[in-house]
Amino acid sequence: MNNQTKSFLTTCVFLFMIIMLNGCVTSSYFTLTENQKPPIVPDTIAVISGSASEIDIHLANKLTEELSNTKFKVMSQEQITKIIPDYPLNIINFTCEGKKFKQPYISDESKKIVDAMQSKLKVKYVLLIWNNGVGTVTYTNRYGQQSGKEVEVCILTRFLKYPEATIVGYSFFCDSKSLGFFFMINQEKKIAKTVEELLNKGVKKIVKEIVKNTENPAGKK
Repeated sequence: MNNQTKSFLTTCVFLFMIIMLNGCVTSSYFTLTENQKPPIVPDTIAVISGSASEIDIHLANKLTEELSNTKFKVMSQEQITKIIPDYPLNIINFTCEGKKFKQPYISDESKKIVDAMQSKLKVKYVLLIWNNGVGTVTYTNRYGQQSGKEVEVCILTRFLKYPEATIVGYSFFCDSKSLGFFFMINQEKKIAKTVEELLNKGVKKIVKEIVKNTENPAGKK
C-alpha cells in the first residue's frame, strides 16, 4: 500500500463529515443543463478537485484516470500542478442543500476561481468535482435498538465549457452501502474501504454517462 493510499484511507476514517440530508428522491450521475443539446464534442479537458481534502483529491485522480480511456484529451493532475503550483486549493465555498442539490449551482466566487484556472490551463472543458457529504447513517428498529449502519457519500460535479465559461452538464447523487454484520470487527478499515468503493463506483458512472452524451460515443479514442 503506497503512502497516497494510506493517507486517503486515514482521511476516510478521521475526516468524516455529517451527511447533508438533501432528501434527494432523484439523482443523476451526469445530466446536461437545461437547453444544452447533445452531443458534447470531445476535446481537451482538465478535472479539478473542489478542495484540498484527500477525498476530493482522490475523486479528481480517479476521474482523470477514467476519462483517459475516452475520446477526451485529458490533462493529468501532475500537469495541472505544474501550471498552477498551489493546486489543489479550496474552490468550493458553498453547500448544496435542498433544491440547490439538484441544480447546477456554483457561487460567483468559486466560478471566478475556476475561470482563472482555465485561463492558465487553456482547455476546452473543466470538470469540477467534490464530495457534498461523507459519513455513516445508523438505523434503529421500533425498540430504539441499532438495526444497521451504512456508509453514504454524496458527489457533485460541474462540467464547464470554454470560451463560453458556462456549465453545460453536472452531477448530483448520493450512494450508500451497508457495513454488514461484521462491522464491529476492524471498524476503521471497513469504513475506509467502503468509502473508497463508493467513490470509485460513482466516478465510473459519471464517466459512463458523460460518454453517452458525447459525439460518436461508440467510436475509439
